[in-house]
Amino acid sequence: MKKVALVLLLVFPVALMAQKEIKPNVNRAEKARKENKLDEAKKNIDLCIEDPKLSLKANTWYYRWLIYTSIDTVKDQQLHNLDPDAFNKAIQALTKADELNKDSKSEFSMGVFPDVLTLKQIKQNLGNYYISQANDRFNKKEYADAAVGFEKILNFLPNDSSVVKYVGYSAYFAKDFEKSIKYSKLYTELGGPDSNPYLILLELYSKKKELETVHTLSKEYMKKFPKVNDFAVYALNSLLEMKKYNEAKAWIEDGLSKKPNDVQAIMMLGRLNLELKDFPGAEKAFKEVIRLESDNFDAYGSLASMKYDKVKKTRNERNEISGTKDGDLKKRAELFQQIKAELLEAVPYYEKCETLKPSDADVLYGLLAVYGDLAQYDEAYEAKEKKLKAKMRGLNLEVD
Repeated sequence: MKKVALVLLLVFPVALMAQKEIKPNVNRAEKARKENKLDEAKKNIDLCIEDPKLSLKANTWYYRWLIYTSIDTVKDQQLHNLDPDAFNKAIQALTKADELNKDSKSEFSMGVFPDVLTLKQIKQNLGNYYISQANDRFNKKEYADAAVGFEKILNFLPNDSSVVKYVGYSAYFAKDFEKSIKYSKLYTELGGPDSNPYLILLELYSKKKELETVHTLSKEYMKKFPKVNDFAVYALNSLLEMKKYNEAKAWIEDGLSKKPNDVQAIMMLGRLNLELKDFPGAEKAFKEVIRLESDNFDAYGSLASMKYDKVKKTRNERNEISGTKDGDLKKRAELFQQIKAELLEAVPYYEKCETLKPSDADVLYGLLAVYGDLAQYDEAYEAKEKKLKAKMRGLNLEVD
């Protein structure tokens, strides 16, 4: 997001004025603000808006806006705490000033500025200031404060899709998921061009188990972003979670009838077959993906995981045999060798995944497990296991 510099009155820390009886006087309030006596300025201007005559003047509300904006933006926390709702009161005051100023022939003047500023210019300047502040919070990963900051900007730049996007982002990282949903949804309604808020919205709806909504929106977003495969994944996964297997199969097959070599559709078919426990069908689909795209990480990862799941199932079967009869011992020995064969089937897929994503933690832990298991059969894998552990430590991954 572009950062724009803003010329804004700076407010510096000052000692608070001793309390004394004051009468409503706009000029006195503004003078106190210019002298950075915000406590005194606030007391004066609050009395002014309660005065029957002064409360009808545009300048009263204009100076109230200046004073409360100063309170909201001051760095001194004690002064900032003069009013926890300073920002909203400032916006309300500016709106009121504009309403009362409509019949005037002149625009507001910022006082210290040589030029007279229109309300539009004032809002633009303030928007730029809060953009700078919110960007700084976001870059420091102070996401909750960033969300508040970006949300403030919408008072000056309503429905600006870039700002809306960053409210959603900040709220997401701050784990304020309801706010993230609100603004990610608004971004999609504004037709924003970045696919990420659409994906965030689907992720959060999925967590809330609003699966029909996920499926409907996924298909809608697929049309807007035909090159972003994740939307098709959400569309399929939502059907699988709802156990609408026939609908999922028909949907995939319809796509394949139109585009037989559609890699994403074939991947989805593999995942559907996995869900249905049709392992030969799943393997066939994933291998077809690799035939079409020799470096498809998802296909290799799916095959690696599927092969190792088979190892775990065989190992559990072997562990359940606790008898000491000849038949039991023979069966355990057979399964021991079967495990080796299944591990050897899995290892090339994990190694290919490591080649494609050398620093992926899930891949490395999976490969480490396979090497560790194979070391029971062949000491050559002990050296591979040792080398892999050294690499993982270099990546700050936890290993024995």
